[in-house]
Amino acid sequence: MNNNEIILELSGVCKHYNIGSHVIEVLRGIDLQVTSGEWLSLTGASGSGKTTLLHLLGLLERPDEGKITACGQDYSLLKRRAAAAFRRQKLGFIFQNYCLLPELTVLENIQLPGMLAGMNRRQLEKDARELAGRVGLYKRLDHRSNELSGGEQQRAAIARALINRPAILLADEPTGNLDSRTGEEILQLFREIRSERPECTLIMITHNAEIAAMADRSLVLRDGVIRQEKEEME
Repeated sequence: MNNNEIILELSGVCKHYNIGSHVIEVLRGIDLQVTSGEWLSLTGASGSGKTTLLHLLGLLERPDEGKITACGQDYSLLKRRAAAAFRRQKLGFIFQNYCLLPELTVLENIQLPGMLAGMNRRQLEKDARELAGRVGLYKRLDHRSNELSGGEQQRAAIARALINRPAILLADEPTGNLDSRTGEEILQLFREIRSERPECTLIMITHNAEIAAMADRSLVLRDGVIRQEKEEME
């Protein structure tokens, strides 16, 4: 449950890409408010701009028009270093293809955001080991990503995203590359995380209608704008 405090707000957000002489309008005036602790699912056809929107929310890209505010911070006011610091302090990312660094062990991958944020190394390792145990990877800490199954890699990615205790967790198809059984295990992990950290806001892209239905609110991205799921069914 959330406390109705608005933690994320988008107003008139637009994004386009130039491909040769063509202009591809991906997002056309997105308006959205998300409250603290809310689980929001975002669905839509492939190429509808879901990942682009997630990248904008994560300060990986900038909008061409409009305003994004998260945790009281206007994104347009953040210069490059300040944006990187904000990502480390407030945001957690879970990517569909895991994005683990192959040269690092599981423990090192989980610790990486905390190291970049300058956390105390002793406390960081303690927290990373606890998170690894929490996601069922305690016996895999010295392994590298190519020695892990897809489900184990996603668990490591989730632990890494949580190491800095983010206010907003952004997940791009976190079960998309997994078999149904492993996917359900990952979803159960999300449920447990929400129970343990009710203040953490989760924004999840998914193509799975059953997963979308688990969220507090499900939105559909279509024709560059966001619609309520029930509007799409009418």
